[in-house]
Amino acid sequence: MTDTIEFEIALKRAGLTKKKVAQSLGISEMGLYQKVNNITEFKASEISKLYDLLNLSNLAEQQKIFLPIELIINQQQPRARRQAESAQQRGGEGMEFKMVAIVLIFVTWAIQIYRDESDGKNIWVMFIALGIWLK
Repeated sequence: MTDTIEFEIALKRAGLTKKKVAQSLGISEMGLYQKVNNITEFKASEISKLYDLLNLSNLAEQQKIFLPIELIINQQQPRARRQAESAQQRGGEGMEFKMVAIVLIFVTWAIQIYRDESDGKNIWVMFIALGIWLK
């Protein structure tokens, strides 16, 4: 993940244009735009070249641009919230299937008792329902 603002600041400090940086990296200006704006990711070799181009010898400067902890944390929080909401939605749908499976098990069991068929002619339905329930 790239901190776009810090990248722009480092670019101005180094006196470079995005076009020159893109040419030095061997990518198009659109490719650089996508990488700087976190649409795609920089390769390790590109980051290494950028350290030299932008005169980033200090590890703290390098991490501020290419590993911004605050941005990563802020991005992870909405993702975790979306995952939790998605899990709740899936859980709700799963409950419907489980209820159907339980009902199917008991109905099949009741029919077998009523018919006095304990020889297992319809037992396969119970196993299928149990498989759905355990899923």
